[in-house]
Amino acid sequence: MLSLVEPSMGLYAAFLRMSDDYRAAGEERHQRDGGWNEQAFSAHVAALRDHARGVSLPEGWTPSVTHWLLNEAGDIVGVSRLRPVLTEELMEEGGNIGYDVPPSARRKGYGTELLRLTLEKARERGLRRVRITCDADNEGSRKIIERNGGIPESEGISAESGKPVLRFWIELA
Repeated sequence: MLSLVEPSMGLYAAFLRMSDDYRAAGEERHQRDGGWNEQAFSAHVAALRDHARGVSLPEGWTPSVTHWLLNEAGDIVGVSRLRPVLTEELMEEGGNIGYDVPPSARRKGYGTELLRLTLEKARERGLRRVRITCDADNEGSRKIIERNGGIPESEGISAESGKPVLRFWIELA
């Protein structure tokens, strides 16, 4: 059984395994200069909680609620970020929901379930529809979005990477 949970200190070991998975694949997600120790992880969890409440946000950011998808073994097999408020930049790239799945957990259905459960959280917060974007060359993410009811709306160019970005809406009402 999969569960969507908020970050907590009790998931320190699971977070380290996830971080190591990304590093072993040469991906920079969930990494920290100097590595992760308990103190750094505790500060990270506190910052995620603050960001969910709109406290101590970096310039231009909106509140963002982070959830971790746990599998039966207690491993983190997905991370989602729900942003109830969209800025002009998030309308172009990023949207209401961002998500990622560790390399060793990909192509196992976790991404589809992660987005489905995060859409439930968005519905609980009163959102009637959500914007989701993905890189145009990310076929896996595009399929996840479409499986969850994503309707293509437009295509643009990422201000960050310069790559084409696909934009979708998912109706929740």
